[in-house]
Amino acid sequence: MNIIQLAYPVHIINIHPSVAVKWPFAEQTVVGWGGDSTDNNLPHVTWPSERWAYDLVMEPYNTGSSNLEHYGVWN
Repeated sequence: MNIIQLAYPVHIINIHPSVAVKWPFAEQTVVGWGGDSTDNNLPHVTWPSERWAYDLVMEPYNTGSSNLEHYGVWN
């Protein structure tokens, strides 16, 4: 369960992140889920503690393998 006591904004469009971060990768990276709308970031945007979370992936990222070493972002 994701329980963190934060006031949830009535209108998420009026809320902005409080910090800026530098992209942590030199390699080309794709945002799998990310953004400030449920269309772009459904897994995170509805949870106040994850609102500005991004799921990052690198090629190959849709291998269907259960072996983590087969994914570009691994290691």
